[in-house]
Amino acid sequence: MNMQQSIMSGYRKFFTRSGRAPRSEYWYFFLFYLLLNIAVQLLGIHVRTHDHSGIPSILLSIIAMGFWLAALITVVPMLMVTVRRVHDIGRTGWWVGVSFINGLLLDGALGYAIFRATIMHNTQNLQAGLPSGGMAIVLGILGLIGIALGLTILTFTILPGSPGENRYGPNPLDSHATPVSGAQHDRY
Repeated sequence: MNMQQSIMSGYRKFFTRSGRAPRSEYWYFFLFYLLLNIAVQLLGIHVRTHDHSGIPSILLSIIAMGFWLAALITVVPMLMVTVRRVHDIGRTGWWVGVSFINGLLLDGALGYAIFRATIMHNTQNLQAGLPSGGMAIVLGILGLIGIALGLTILTFTILPGSPGENRYGPNPLDSHATPVSGAQHDRY
C-alpha cells in the first residue's frame, strides 16, 4: 500500500475500528498525520510572529485555520487506523483506547496545573502555583503510564501482523483476503 492509498483508506474507514491494517497503511497514514501537524504548527507560528495587515493576513489566517481543521478531523482516522493496526497483530484495540484516555487525563492535569500557575500574579505566588504534593504525584504517575503505554503501542505497530486470519479478520496482505463486515468482527 502506498501513501496515497493509505490516506484514502484512513479517511474511507473514518469510524471503522473493525478489521486489520497492515504496517504500510498505518505508517504512511502516521507520516501524513505528522506532516499535516507540522504544517499546522509552522503556519500558526508564521501567523502569530509576523505582523500582517490587510487581505494577505486574512487569507493566510483562513488557510492556517483550514489546515488546523484538517488536522483536527484527522485525529479520529488516526486512532482508528491504530486500532486496526493493533488488531493486525491479534491484540485488542482497548490498548489504544486506554492510551488515548491516559493522554486526555494527563493533558487535563497538566492544563489544570498550568492554569493554576498562570493565575498567580507575581513570582512568589507563581512558585506556589506549580504542581506539588498530590498533583505532582498524579502528573508523575500519569506520565509514567503514558510512556509505558506509548512504548507498548509503538511496539505493537512495528510487529508484523499475525499470519492468516485472526479474530479481527483475514490478513490484509493475503491476496485472497475478503473484506470483513463491521458486524462480523466488530470487537474493540
